[in-house]
Amino acid sequence: MVIRAVRRRKGYNMLEAILGSFMLAMVVVYSVTVWITHSKAVGKARLEMLALFLASQRLEECILNGIEGQTEDKVGTIYSLTAKVNGNVSVTDYTTFIDVFPPPASPAMPPALRSVRVRVTWKDPNGNARQVQVETLLAGTPP
Repeated sequence: MVIRAVRRRKGYNMLEAILGSFMLAMVVVYSVTVWITHSKAVGKARLEMLALFLASQRLEECILNGIEGQTEDKVGTIYSLTAKVNGNVSVTDYTTFIDVFPPPASPAMPPALRSVRVRVTWKDPNGNARQVQVETLLAGTPP
């Protein structure tokens, strides 16, 4: 007659501990990857928001000057803005251009209207050229 002792399980075996650690490591790696991607996207969006703000400010100046006082800026005006992105202070050079041209022929527009476009270009932290532009129609005295 064989008597077996009843053994109660009082813990985890090695395989369970290894699998649990592996699953936890996978979750941590995934979370860190998502966090880094989000941080980079927020940094790029912050730079683009600054460029859009600068473009809208320049467009407001164009509206204030009116079409008679408006001049084109083909060379570009450089603005150096300091921003704190992800805890790092960075200086980014934004270049603004102003283009004034007749409105498109279709649909037919009055000849006193001129289209004013403000473009802002800059380089993102990766060195890629980026650009935003805003455009409006300004009315002047008919020719």
